Amino acid sequence: MLKMNLKAILAGMLLGLCLAAPTLGQAPTPLLAQSAAQCLDVLRSTNATLKDRVDACRQLATLGGKDAIPVLAPLLLDPQLSDMARYALEPNPDPSVTAVLRDALPKAKGRQLVGVITSLGVRRDPLAVPALAALLDHSDAEVAQATARAMGSIGTSEAALALLTATEYAPSGNLVAFCEGLARCAENRVAAGHPDEALAIYDHYEDAWLPNQVRQAALRGAILTRGAGGLALMRQALAAPEYILFAAAARTALEMKDPAVTPVLVAVLSSLSEDRQVVVADTLGQRGDPAGAKALLTLTQSGTPAARVAAVQALGRLAGPTTMPMLEGLLSSPDQAVRDAAREAYASLRGAEVDRAVLDMLRDLDPDTQLLAIELVKRRHMTKALPGLLQAAAGNQAAVRPAAIRAVAELGGADQLNAVLDLLMTTQVATDREAAEAAAGQLCARAESPEALTGAVIDRLGRGTPAQRQALVRLLGSIGGGQALQAVRSSLKDSDVGVRGIALRTLADWHTADAAPALLAIAREPATPTDKVVALRGYLRLAAQAEMGVADRLALCREAAPLIQRDDEKRLLLGALGAIISSESVDLISPFLADPDVSGEAAAAMLRLADELLKRDNAPAARALIEPLEKIAGMDHENLAKRAGDLLKQAREKAK
Repeated sequence: MLKMNLKAILAGMLLGLCLAAPTLGQAPTPLLAQSAAQCLDVLRSTNATLKDRVDACRQLATLGGKDAIPVLAPLLLDPQLSDMARYALEPNPDPSVTAVLRDALPKAKGRQLVGVITSLGVRRDPLAVPALAALLDHSDAEVAQATARAMGSIGTSEAALALLTATEYAPSGNLVAFCEGLARCAENRVAAGHPDEALAIYDHYEDAWLPNQVRQAALRGAILTRGAGGLALMRQALAAPEYILFAAAARTALEMKDPAVTPVLVAVLSSLSEDRQVVVADTLGQRGDPAGAKALLTLTQSGTPAARVAAVQALGRLAGPTTMPMLEGLLSSPDQAVRDAAREAYASLRGAEVDRAVLDMLRDLDPDTQLLAIELVKRRHMTKALPGLLQAAAGNQAAVRPAAIRAVAELGGADQLNAVLDLLMTTQVATDREAAEAAAGQLCARAESPEALTGAVIDRLGRGTPAQRQALVRLLGSIGGGQALQAVRSSLKDSDVGVRGIALRTLADWHTADAAPALLAIAREPATPTDKVVALRGYLRLAAQAEMGVADRLALCREAAPLIQRDDEKRLLLGALGAIISSESVDLISPFLADPDVSGEAAAAMLRLADELLKRDNAPAARALIEPLEKIAGMDHENLAKRAGDLLKQAREKAK
């Protein structure tokens, strides 16, 4: 690359340079409470408060004209009002503002000087460049850095030359600010129609002593400013040994819409290291140019593992007729990483053509192809494939059927329930039946009104094998509702012991209290001891549900109490009573404190109850707790006794 003589170019362009008109700064919109004249009177007054003067400056930013300038000018050196004076002056359209700011430069110090410099940059005053250039080597780093940024905003050739010269000897702490100023200069020179001057700045990307981010930004500018002529530089940077230049070139390639960029990326792809191939492949994918597809396909076959996956992912982003068959060829790759990436990429392709190809795969006789199609159907959420999935679910491929049923469950709705139930009733294979049962449950759960689907299940309940009837009973339990409950109760009389057992367990797991009478009846006259335990457990579980009223829950416990005989049954009752916050629960739990087999559980339930009851302002409840808490406090159980003692003190206090 031809290296330009920077200073010669800039010096030759200084003569005859047209100075741009100043650009206004911020456009404030303060609350206008006073006229411009009133604001100026406030600033002239010796009695005005600081707040009044600040408010006046704020309003003059909108109202101020030429007459405001001489009033605001002295305030540029005021430690308290300097910033607000600049705020008022920067948007003032009168050109004499820049002269006032220039006049303040040699007088201002410290923070005020930094502010004046910044305002000159905002005003983009070319006449300030000589005075500002003298401040680039100021001993105060904040002043020097503000100057560099202001010079960049002004952006004339003279400013660029001064900045470049100063950068050569700038302290390292100022370097980033100086480079920022140069970047602004370069952008301004391009905007002014002088790209050669910008390139004289950008081409310093080769200077290894500059910070990495500066070199990357400079390379980007050097490529973009050259336009099509920058492609050779891009290719050179992509092959550069320094990764920072390579990365900058790759990012710049994303910004350029020129189709000629793709051949540049393709040309270097095969010669790069793995990490760089990954970056370039991703860049080709993000550009979306189908011209890069062939090179990416080659990389999927010859690259390193990470590069192959990156190439597949990039292919998925390309839009064009060549991409789809390329990805199809990779869907069954022996390399699992490539295969997974290809399937994900293929699933992301848009268009009816891809859908048709997936449906063709689903109709294929090869089970592996069908399984691939099912995976793609789910990834693409192809509800149009539901008929084909149901056909595959009823086919003769053992590995395909459960997968197809699960896909129906994922994509289907209530309209597919009858077909899934028919599969459940016709299959003799346990895995298929289990998949159909799970699918039917999912379809019902997603339905707007699951109970409306109960009839379809009940219609099939009187036929089928015991295993199929068990599945239907479980399905009714997941749907719920009065009609389903009645059908489950009827199944308690089924001729098969397995169906009866499932019906009882389904009833015991029922979520609403309307199952309680049936459970209580079974607990009173169980067919087996196990039936009694299952029924009592379900019955007392309902009693523990907070959704029911306290009175209803207590009534359930009273009904169950006479049936309680075994220790495990007692524990179930105590667990339910401990969750019912009522003084009546205290009475029902108290007798069990004397039962050595469950006294610990009774004490724990009583303490839970006491803890909640004593939070309420209820003296009778507190009095009722004293006796049982005294018993627990005397137990040979350190933790329970200590808790009971603490609660007993509270109960006695509240009982008063």
